[in-house]
Amino acid sequence: MGKPEELFKEMCSYFDSEGIKYLVLNEEDNLVRLLFSGRSWKDGGGLDTKLFVDFDEQAEQDGSVTVHFASIDIAKCSDDNVPEALVRINALNKGYRWVKIWFDPNNNSFNADADAIVFPGTVGKECTHYAFRMSGIVEDALLEMKDIFTPEDDSDTPSKDELLAMLETLRSMLEEDAK
Repeated sequence: MGKPEELFKEMCSYFDSEGIKYLVLNEEDNLVRLLFSGRSWKDGGGLDTKLFVDFDEQAEQDGSVTVHFASIDIAKCSDDNVPEALVRINALNKGYRWVKIWFDPNNNSFNADADAIVFPGTVGKECTHYAFRMSGIVEDALLEMKDIFTPEDDSDTPSKDELLAMLETLRSMLEEDAK
């Protein structure tokens, strides 16, 4: 039977073996971030998509675990464009069955979520496949809406949680070297 933490480690090992770059944000919560560089957005600028992969805390009786994929606060729109954004996001959801696209009224942001069931022995390949599929869908959906949304311009700037995770990793490495 697979436990979330075991499947998380299996996924990370698969990413390592395939050369997929990722950042462990919180090992205790089984959370990583992937960054996908996409096609041109506006004026030659690239569209980068942050994708967070989070393993649920409990395993099912068959050994499966649910994994949550999320891209949050990807792009924002002005208050004037909110009605059009809602109508068009609804239309996008009709066309994309693998990913739920949603609008956050708290900050007028474009977001996407998906869930998958994964199993021991195949979790790395399954998560890789789903992550690439989701990033492609998010990119296509955003390109369809580029006239009303503006992408977030912080793809190279790590968040506070990302910085803390990197510092924790660095501290652990230094402690190991000191031994």
